[in-house]
Formats: sequence, C-alpha cells, structure tokens
Amino acid sequence: EEKVELTEPKTVYLPDGYTNISFGTSELAKAMQRYCIKRGFSIQLLSKYGVGYCTKGQLFGYLIIPFYYNGQLRYYNARNVLGNGSRYNNPNRDITGVGKEFIIFNHDALFMYKTVYLCEGAINALTMGEKGIATMGKSVSRYQINEIIKSPVEHIIILLDHDAQDKAVDLAMKLVNFKKVKVILFPDDRDVNDLGKKR
Repeated sequence: EEKVELTEPKTVYLPDGYTNISFGTSELAKAMQRYCIKRGFSIQLLSKYGVGYCTKGQLFGYLIIPFYYNGQLRYYNARNVLGNGSRYNNPNRDITGVGKEFIIFNHDALFMYKTVYLCEGAINALTMGEKGIATMGKSVSRYQINEIIKSPVEHIIILLDHDAQDKAVDLAMKLVNFKKVKVILFPDDRDVNDLGKKR
C-alpha cells in the first residue's frame, strides 16, 4: 500500500438553499426534476440518495449529489443544470478537509457487495444503482486504488468513458492482482448514463 498525505476530514454541511429533489413546486423545482427524469432517473430513487438542488446563492440551479460515508456527509458534487456558472462547483478542500482524490462516491458499496461498477462521475454511478461507485474523474488516485484494494469487494467492473479507455486498462492492471476485474470499452462517446441500465 502506498502512503499518501491525507488531512483530517471536516464536518461538512449541504450548501445553503439545498432542497431535496422530491420537494418543491416552483418552476425551478420542476425544471430540476425534469432534468433528472430526462437523464433516466426516478425522482424517488434520487431522493433516497439525498440528491437535491439549490434555490439560492452561488449554487442556484445546481444539482447537489451528497457523498456519505457510514451515514456521515463527507463531500458533495454540485453540477450546473440551469445556471451560467462552471459545469461543476464542488466544495474546496478548506471546506471538506479532503480533495476529490480522497473521495469515492457510494464508498459504502465496497463493503456491502461482492461486485461494484466503477464509473467516472456520480451521475453514472447512480445509473448503475446501489452497486455503482465513482472516482470523480478519469484518473484514479493512489488513495482511491488503495481504498478499493483494502475493501472486501471481490469484483470490479470498470466503466470509464470512451475517451479514457487507456486509463481504464491501466486501472485494471493495478487491480487485477487483488480483485477480479472486467473492463467495459464503449464503442463511441456515449457513457453509462446515456446507455442506461437494463432493469
């Protein structure tokens, strides 16, 4: 196991103006719910994961996806849906105590299931359901790899985007001595969420 410098996680709160995706009757609420349904999600399922949106402040119009570790909020994704800002506006390390390279979305799945689906982003992981995890980017950090190796999960199915096939294969080579690994190579630029999950 490689050692990396990790600061102590801080107490994290959801941003000001956060509202659960299943609540609200405003035009903003309806627009956010329509966006999620268009992406193939059930509002009830997203509500269960604590997914919501912001009604004010600098994250107005952003979809908020919380990252919980054993029921404790550790981080959140803020994805722009209706605003004019950057595509993502995630909390800084000074707020959370950790950077995204030290975070895995749905980390608890590594300890609950024998098989998990490793995706780039949280939306893709949510598409895969309770067994979906996300590493927040194409490049998986040494810390995230160590977390996967140390966990009891047995089988990793890697579902990185089409433009990260080389990184997917590289990640598989780093895991294959410790876990059963399968790499899914997409033939075009569609990702997990575009293809959906057969239910």
